[in-house]
Amino acid sequence: MGSSTKLNSILQNPLVETIINLFKKLKSSKSYWLGTYLQKYQESFEFMEKAVKINEAMLPANHPSLIRSKNALETMRAKLN
Repeated sequence: MGSSTKLNSILQNPLVETIINLFKKLKSSKSYWLGTYLQKYQESFEFMEKAVKINEAMLPANHPSLIRSKNALETMRAKLN
């Protein structure tokens, strides 16, 4: 029995086919969840941008809350890029 014949017989095993299909589904599911995570992170970033603009309008430039929110926004921006 040649190595390619042996490989073909292994690949045609229903259990092996099932395992391969499960890995394919897992791979596509993982990319779906990663895309969803990135979308939610982008939405959070946009919300944070709006919050910083509101803080800038209401607080003095050296206020600790404004400084923290600006730093958080920069951290989020760095992770998105």
